[in-house]
Amino acid sequence: MKRISAATCALLIMLLSVSGNAHGQSLSSGGAMFGVSLNRTAFSPEAGPVENPGVIWKKSFGAMIRTTPAPADDIVITGDEKGVVRGVDMANGDIVWTHDAGSWVWSSPAVSEDTVVFGTQHGEVIALDVRTGERLWLAHVGGPVLSSPLICDGRVFIGDSGGNMNALSLTDGSSLWKVRFEGQVRSSPALDGGVLYFGVCNGKFAALSPETGELLWSITAPGALCSSPAVVGNVAWVGCGDGHLLSIDLEKHAVRWKFHTAVGIFASPAVAGNIVFSGGSDGKFYAISADTGKEKWSFPVPDAVWSSPVATDDAVYFGCNDGGLYALDAESGSLLWSFQTDAAIVDSPLVTQNGICFGNDDGEFYFLK
Repeated sequence: MKRISAATCALLIMLLSVSGNAHGQSLSSGGAMFGVSLNRTAFSPEAGPVENPGVIWKKSFGAMIRTTPAPADDIVITGDEKGVVRGVDMANGDIVWTHDAGSWVWSSPAVSEDTVVFGTQHGEVIALDVRTGERLWLAHVGGPVLSSPLICDGRVFIGDSGGNMNALSLTDGSSLWKVRFEGQVRSSPALDGGVLYFGVCNGKFAALSPETGELLWSITAPGALCSSPAVVGNVAWVGCGDGHLLSIDLEKHAVRWKFHTAVGIFASPAVAGNIVFSGGSDGKFYAISADTGKEKWSFPVPDAVWSSPVATDDAVYFGCNDGGLYALDAESGSLLWSFQTDAAIVDSPLVTQNGICFGNDDGEFYFLK
């Protein structure tokens, strides 16, 4: 698997600050983080299955899985409600290593080089060796961690429920800076154009300097921003607790448009081409024009969609609280296939050239192809 180096990350920041990028372009670390890329567009450059896949392997871990799997060469890394983090052989599902973090892990792991980083309920950020699961360091932050880390230029950026956005050293976990907000930071930060963007559960949408933590600007949304933003150039899209999907102009520091759904949006959006994809708690999955905020199509499902989608050139994939994993045609919204499990699928699926990997609330971990 290709992983981003500190030097490459710094170069990307410099180039983006000059030129921006097209809708849905992945500033990629190969999918080794929640949201696939530094700007969290959840666009996978690898094509997933578009016809009914079969089960290559299935493992039962006995504890709820809500972390998005992170690939590291030939293994995939996932955590569960009991705090067990596993490195799993992607070919056959065999357990390569385990690490007991001591409290639930809902913070999706992120991989950089030979290190995997995640957060815990006990307010710890932990780094492990991806090959062995050996702990490299542990850092205490301001509260339980539901935010998923972003790793770039030797730094780990991660929020906590104590209201902090943290920057830690990837080398030893030491604190580089910390910025406090009046609300939990469950949102996973996105990086684009040399600026760090994220939401706060009190409704703030914030832009920080990744170098110093300086607050560059913020605006207040009409509801809680627990969703993670997808950012492309001068625009961000983020789900809001009042039921709106918001498009934010990052130059004017203002909302461009609002798309209304019946219930709060807690899933994070995906962006591919000129389409923004988002699940709703109202039992619908939406495709929306990135420019205008007009609905292109919607697809009804039996329950709420808290799973954040992953998009490819041809398809979009997401889980549902009914236990189904769905694959839809990205252009038309027609159903390509669905796969049913016995419990809610809240994590975002991992799409690879070999298949699709995900977990559910019964602690079942699947690889389909």
